[in-house]
Amino acid sequence: MMIDLSFSPDPECDFPRSGRKKALELVSEMDLRYGYFEADITFRVSGADFFQPAGKFPLIDFMFTLAYSVLGIRDSGIGEIDFTESSNWIRVEQCEDVLTFRNKLGDKNGTCSVVEYVSAVKAFIESGITDTVSRHPQMAGHPTLLKLSHLPIT
Repeated sequence: MMIDLSFSPDPECDFPRSGRKKALELVSEMDLRYGYFEADITFRVSGADFFQPAGKFPLIDFMFTLAYSVLGIRDSGIGEIDFTESSNWIRVEQCEDVLTFRNKLGDKNGTCSVVEYVSAVKAFIESGITDTVSRHPQMAGHPTLLKLSHLPIT
């Protein structure tokens, strides 16, 4: 396998570190994407580790970013994985059935097949939603997770 895309949830980082905790079913999409459910994420392509040095990232936002990168690849052959908390990005460019990944600095590069990437993204999103709902059942019908699960990435 050329791509390793996974996460390790940290229940202590499900809620913002500061401020009052709201009932999750009432939290807006923007707040869920940027202030909740931080996780350690592994993103390696052809051995290039795009998330080193490690840090916690908002899981829901990263799932959306991955899904949008797949949609960009389908529309134009180019997808981008960007990070709200920094100006870094990973550009994904398609050439026939192969995707090339490179980061903003140009010091990390990797390749994998389109099929492998789409499959990894789909599995990551499904796992992220399942994990979130298993720990917080009230999130099962949250519009943000429903929106994410209905993005046409298959």
